[in-house]
This record gives sequence, structure tokens and C-alpha cells, in this order.
Amino acid sequence: MLARSLYPRMVLTLCALLGFFDSAYLALARLKLGTFLLCPVGEGCDLVQQSVWSSLPPGNGVPIAFIGGGGYLLFFFLGLTALQKDYLGPWPLPKILLILASAGIAFCIYLLGVQFFAIKAFCFWCLVSAALEIAIWGAAFADWRVWQSLTDED
Repeated sequence: MLARSLYPRMVLTLCALLGFFDSAYLALARLKLGTFLLCPVGEGCDLVQQSVWSSLPPGNGVPIAFIGGGGYLLFFFLGLTALQKDYLGPWPLPKILLILASAGIAFCIYLLGVQFFAIKAFCFWCLVSAALEIAIWGAAFADWRVWQSLTDED
């Protein structure tokens, strides 16, 4: 492993774990129909969670909370792996993490757009998830930049 700080990868892994707990809370609330989410900003959480847009494809698809939970678990395990090594087979983990984090940001932008334009309400827990995804992207980007500068020197 190259000599550099592991803090970005630690931040990424911790944010992924927190994101998984956030998604798990939303998924459990989704499975218990009729129960309301604790929402510190009003009724937005229930409006978003009960809308047709809370699944992909909209309507009767896979709940977004399940997709988010799976994504955060993937980040968590890749982050743990990245704490030990730089490559997953022939692929460099910093690039993998940055590509996946960029896809996560794109998905967050889509979901925030749906909340703003279609549902006209915001879910606090969804905003927490978006903030965690931004932190994951920032950590992945910082780690990739250092990795890229060190591999360019070789």
C-alpha cells in the first residue's frame, strides 16, 4: 500500500455505515405500513415515503430505501477493503470508490429533484442521506487525488 493517510477512507467507511442505518430506518418504516416516521421538519418524511416516487420504478418497484441500504453496504465493505489495500483484483479501489460515489451523487440529485418538483416536500432522513453521500464523494475524491498523484510519481 502506498504511504498516505487513511483518513479519507475511514471517513468514507463511517459515512457509509451511518448511511446504512439511515436507509435501514426508512426501510423498516416502509415495511411497517401505517407507522409514521419521526420527522423533525414536519410531515415531509411521510409525504415522501408514501408517494409513488418512493420506489424505483415509481409505483410498485423496489423501495428507494432498499436501494440506498444496498449502496451504503457496498460502500462500507469497499471502504473496509480499501483500508487494507489499494486494488481489488486489477482495479484500483480509489477509482472504483470515486466512480461509485459519483453515481451516488447523481442518484441523490435525481431524488432531490423528485422531492422538490414532483412531491413538493422534503424528507429529513433523505436529506441526511444526501449529506452523507456528499461526504462519501468528498472523501473518495480526496483519496483518489492523493492516490493519483502518488501513482503518477512512480
